[in-house]
Amino acid sequence: MKKLYLVVLSIVVLGFNSYSQKVNGVAKGILQDSLSAIPLADATISVIRSQDSSLISFTVTSGSGFFEIKNIDAGTYNLLISYTGMQSFKKQFVISTANPVTDFGTIKLDRNYKALNEVVVKDDAPVKIKGDTVEFRAESFKSVKPNASVEDLLKKIPGMEVAKDGTVKSQGEQVQKVYVDGKEFFGSDPKMATRNLTQDMVESIQVYDDMGEQAKFTQIDDGSRTKAINIKLKKDKKNGVFGKAMAGGGSNGRYQSSLNLNHFVGDRQISVVGSANNLDRQNFTFNDVVGGMGMGSFNSGGNFGGGNTAIRGGGNSGGGGNSGGSGISSPISLGLNYRDVWGSKVTVSGSLNGSSTRTILEKSSFGQETFPTGSGRPLDSLVDKETVTNSNNLNQNLRFNFRLEYKMDSLNSLLYYPSFTLQHSDGFSYNGLQSYATLTGVPRYLALTQQRTNDNSRNGYSMNQNLLFRHRFSKRGRTLTVGLTSTLNNSNGEGVVYSPYNYYTRNEDIYKSIILDQQSTQKVKGFNNTISTSYTEPIGRNKLLEFNYAYTNNQSNSDRETFDMDTSSHKYEIVNKASTNYFENDNISHRIGANFRVQQRKYNYQVGIGEQINHLNSMSFRAVTNKDTTSKQTFINLYPTAAFTYNFTRNKNLRFRYSGRTNQPSISQLQNVPDYSNPLQVKTGNPFLKPEFSNSFNVNYNTFNLINFRYFSANFSLSQTSNKIVNSTDDLPKIYTTPNDSSTLGKQLIMPVNLNGSYSSNGFFTLGLPFKNPKLKGSTFNSTTMASYNRDASMFYKKVNYARTLTLTQTGGISYTYKEKIEIGLRASLSYSRARYDSALRTPDQDFWSQTYSADMAFNLPMDFVFETDFDYYITTGQTNGYNTNVPLFNASISKLMFKNKAGQLKFEVHDLLNQNQSLTRNFSTNGYEDVRTNVIQRYFMLSFTYSLNRMGGKNMGQQNQRGFGGRSMRMGPGF
Repeated sequence: MKKLYLVVLSIVVLGFNSYSQKVNGVAKGILQDSLSAIPLADATISVIRSQDSSLISFTVTSGSGFFEIKNIDAGTYNLLISYTGMQSFKKQFVISTANPVTDFGTIKLDRNYKALNEVVVKDDAPVKIKGDTVEFRAESFKSVKPNASVEDLLKKIPGMEVAKDGTVKSQGEQVQKVYVDGKEFFGSDPKMATRNLTQDMVESIQVYDDMGEQAKFTQIDDGSRTKAINIKLKKDKKNGVFGKAMAGGGSNGRYQSSLNLNHFVGDRQISVVGSANNLDRQNFTFNDVVGGMGMGSFNSGGNFGGGNTAIRGGGNSGGGGNSGGSGISSPISLGLNYRDVWGSKVTVSGSLNGSSTRTILEKSSFGQETFPTGSGRPLDSLVDKETVTNSNNLNQNLRFNFRLEYKMDSLNSLLYYPSFTLQHSDGFSYNGLQSYATLTGVPRYLALTQQRTNDNSRNGYSMNQNLLFRHRFSKRGRTLTVGLTSTLNNSNGEGVVYSPYNYYTRNEDIYKSIILDQQSTQKVKGFNNTISTSYTEPIGRNKLLEFNYAYTNNQSNSDRETFDMDTSSHKYEIVNKASTNYFENDNISHRIGANFRVQQRKYNYQVGIGEQINHLNSMSFRAVTNKDTTSKQTFINLYPTAAFTYNFTRNKNLRFRYSGRTNQPSISQLQNVPDYSNPLQVKTGNPFLKPEFSNSFNVNYNTFNLINFRYFSANFSLSQTSNKIVNSTDDLPKIYTTPNDSSTLGKQLIMPVNLNGSYSSNGFFTLGLPFKNPKLKGSTFNSTTMASYNRDASMFYKKVNYARTLTLTQTGGISYTYKEKIEIGLRASLSYSRARYDSALRTPDQDFWSQTYSADMAFNLPMDFVFETDFDYYITTGQTNGYNTNVPLFNASISKLMFKNKAGQLKFEVHDLLNQNQSLTRNFSTNGYEDVRTNVIQRYFMLSFTYSLNRMGGKNMGQQNQRGFGGRSMRMGPGF
């Protein structure tokens, strides 16, 4: 590692030395409107080398229209000026030792409808500002890595950060939506666009704050604002057939393949994407519509009770860059995306995507918990738990999304966007437990052993329909919207659990053995209808008043039946009445509100208030009592909202937001039927739960210098929840025992309850500093400092407990590019976590450190060879002996670009060359902790071939890759 740092330092020093020998040329001038002579501020000024049309530098004009670009080498250049609404300007100039300064004086731009002798049609400005949107020209920031994806391109754009799992951040804020030419691509899954589209297709990347359809129309912030990216495609990539295919095989039976095929003809765009591998690489986000059924018997293994914090250490899961900890998956996916314009008034887009993922989990853990004096425990006790879990799960998904926009006329439009998800899952798991007890004055002894197998299957579907009518009145700002949302959910599941367990005396003799052998079925249905309307009325030129109303009717039911094994017939035909229940829940709400918005040139603000009335009716029929139980509750909540934005400049702003909202309990939390799938932790619902109410506060400051790409972002968030739904853990009452096991010793009842006192806070600031030396163009230093402090409430043996967790993280990194031949990324991350408990338990404090040091390198070699390598070193301390880590993870590859147009790529790679990869996680809970080790992919070798197809009107796609690898930007670690 020392040699690596010395190499990088030498390159940087040489770069600065060469910079000192420059001519230091200057180009300057003043920009004005040719008609009014008004200075043109924020126009983009670019200096382009005449010889090869490469971008040298650029700036934006000041408020007085002045611009100045310094540090220009001797040579011949073109000055390019771009300004929205004006004709572009281009003029050649020369920098020399004798004439180092070129003063263009006053340049007057004509409007677009006129012509100038020095007008150029092509606009090569690398960055443009269009209102609240920042647009980056892809050609100026592209990765020259062979077959580079949009994800590779985003890594090169200033202020963009891409994590190993594909998560994208812009100036410290996570990107929630990715559009292609302003439309969704395979629904709302960002990875489908960033990982399946290639950068060769992209003309520019647009970054902006997105809002929901209704908020976009009314310009009233309804809390749906998120960071979004729009991928604008090149015009010559919109007619023809193009794509790429890849296939590879490796050692230990490893394989990978992918397909991306596109057929674009004008407005009609059809894309097919597919992939299959057993490397834990997922290019899509999985939708779960049956996971909330609330049947513990369908879980793959036992959970660590009450856990509120998970901290990961060690390597990753495998070749895919996923976070690890959940086993090794083998995903298969195939999808179709369609976009078109029907006539002059209808625009449509839709997608159909199917996936199947098999996940193999092998897990071992060691946990320690503290228990107070209670039933069956005459003394305080300390329990050590050793568990082993093996599971094999299959999840299959079929998703359909469609969007139709009908523009009736200039004042009326109709939006209809339905979606449908179909899911099947099945799995088998084995869980083995050994529990050791330590009592006051009593040596540690084996107290309990348990084995549990679980075989389950689930099927479900979810159907959503959204209809939105929008009308603009002739008076500017006056609008009316009416929306209808309908959702239908249905899921069915069945599972069999077999669990023998033994109790031991203090002498470790078995004194009681129990076997749980039962089958459960559950049917869950949900139906939701929402009707909403909004009316806006302008007040003056810059003020807007909005009134809104929404009616929601949410109905759900759950029918669960449980049968014990009949040992005489060997069939599940004995009704377990305690676990058999039918439950219905109706939730009707009315919400009315008003918002007032003021828009000024420098600032805008919005204040609002809403009131919601909820009527909750529940009915439960329990077989054990053969009686109905009903409950009725009414809740009234106020919804205050406030937002303020101050724009110091176009690229520097301060934002403040506050909102209040409710969260309704799920049907699994309400259904009061005990779940005995884990006989040591019996779970049940609570029909008397109240809705949660959360207050959220956020303040954010951003500044981004478009001249030198320096950016700084600071953010602070605080959230407080009243009536938060948390778990209550207690001794199992006698009424919850079963005929075949009347003992309550060592058993717990877990039930959701409402508690106050929970809050969470977090803050971070991110700094990006590009190197000033032009020889180091594209090289940057990034730093992120983060802190979070949370207080979580829980009920433990009838006592309220508070867990306070503090996490501090510092990350930093440098990326360096040398003439598109060498790219190096160095980064480091240090994180400290602390857990403290305010409770009567003797729960020990927890302190945990994790460190990550990484280096990425790529080299463009002669004869079209490319060499890439990355090294990660993970260190964790503070865990149980055997669970602390020192993991070096080393990957490397070499590839050969083939064929005349570089359309082929043959690649040989090795993953985890040192065979040291592992995954370790520490979980904290109210009364203890758990250290978990899970299986990951270790060393394998892979040979793959990629072929790029292009049948377009423009240049062959392969010709875009002639310069080899390039573009391997730093892979940002946690916090970037």
